[in-house]
Amino acid sequence: MRTRARRLLLAVCALALGLGSAAQGAGRRPYGGAIDVPVRDLSGLADPHLVTTRSGRLVASLVHGRLYRVVGSTIVPDLAAGPGTWSADVLTVPLSAHARFHDGRPVEPADVVASLERLQALGDKSPIGRIAQGLQVSEARGARAVVIAARGAVPDEVRALLARPEAAILPRGRPGVGAGPFRPKGPGAAERLVLVAWEGHARGRPWLQEVRLEIVPAAREEAAFRFGEIELAFEPLRSTPAGAWSVRGGWTSWFAILAPRDRGEGGAAVRAWVRRAMLEARLGRYVDGRTSSAATPWPEAIAPISSAAERRTGAVARETIVVAYADGEPGSEELAKAVRDVLRPAARTDARVTVVRGLDAESALAAREPAWDVALVRWEWAALTKAQAAFELAYALGLEGPSAHEVLGRRVGEWARRVVERDAALAVVHVERPATLRGKIRGVEPSGPLPELVDAWSGAL
Repeated sequence: MRTRARRLLLAVCALALGLGSAAQGAGRRPYGGAIDVPVRDLSGLADPHLVTTRSGRLVASLVHGRLYRVVGSTIVPDLAAGPGTWSADVLTVPLSAHARFHDGRPVEPADVVASLERLQALGDKSPIGRIAQGLQVSEARGARAVVIAARGAVPDEVRALLARPEAAILPRGRPGVGAGPFRPKGPGAAERLVLVAWEGHARGRPWLQEVRLEIVPAAREEAAFRFGEIELAFEPLRSTPAGAWSVRGGWTSWFAILAPRDRGEGGAAVRAWVRRAMLEARLGRYVDGRTSSAATPWPEAIAPISSAAERRTGAVARETIVVAYADGEPGSEELAKAVRDVLRPAARTDARVTVVRGLDAESALAAREPAWDVALVRWEWAALTKAQAAFELAYALGLEGPSAHEVLGRRVGEWARRVVERDAALAVVHVERPATLRGKIRGVEPSGPLPELVDAWSGAL
């Protein structure tokens, strides 16, 4: 009797294994596997409301949940049970009964209310804090959150805001514990963080078992990808290795920030000349990736206006012209040299480039007496809509931006035209940078400007 039972058990196991192999051979996604992903920082781990970098947003999108997320170009539910209902500027969102924080607590409407109220209180400390101030939020019976927008708000603009990684839902609005598809596996090291699949995620367990985040400098990313240390690369590769493939990886722009003397009304002629000279030079030749016209400060795909009026400009003269760029930033040195050559006719004696450690938009705008005339800074766009892109430009370059009501109502065109007319933001080049993956990783789609890893799976287990 025992022998018969043992044979029956072995037969059942063999059948199960056979079915599993057949299903995988037929294309069924297997659970398991891992992907090694490069990041510059882990800022999205503890407090997603404050992230301002692409790496921070990527970490936040994996560890923290929000009401919606973007897959491809579609807004889909994340912690929400569905798209919600819209009536008279009010969005009512039912929460998924399966959504859990990583400590096992259910995600409740009170968590949504507290999280959005915290975003509003953060204001300019968060990249979307001021837009969130255009909403009111409350609880309703039946595990629902009620989001009240200003009159004239567009439903999908409100949903797109709530789909941003920065709009993560935290337990009672307190940073720390996430509700995303992956949870941290222990405290992690300073240079590495392992995330494991979370069974309690509202959309179900991810296919991948682990996402291993590695701190990799931008200048070393290509080498790390070629040597197999990472399986995803955000920086353009000089040549794509056999078996690798790409998805759209979001837009990157380089801006020219002029020295303080040329930022006010007195510098209008200089800014107009610089803009015209850079446009005529077609500087997109000096960067890798699919470029977009720099006629406006936004890439065409997310530009709130389609074109800018041409203006006549006079000659400009300077004793010397110095173009600054950030150290260790791929593409910036060559582009800075090209900008130097474009502006050289305005220099009486000399035009040169200089490297500045840690140069970014914030530090360039804060400089009072810089040793440069033009600073070249790189910006990686987070906006999911054209209205968000208008607000993001103001946030990035310290401009007085459109109001939350204008953004949520998609009425930012007039504001954008004024920015262009004053040359308040000078784009050098816009480029779409692909995200390259190793061949064993499957099912990755773009999620706005980030790769969507929740539905990814490994074909080599």
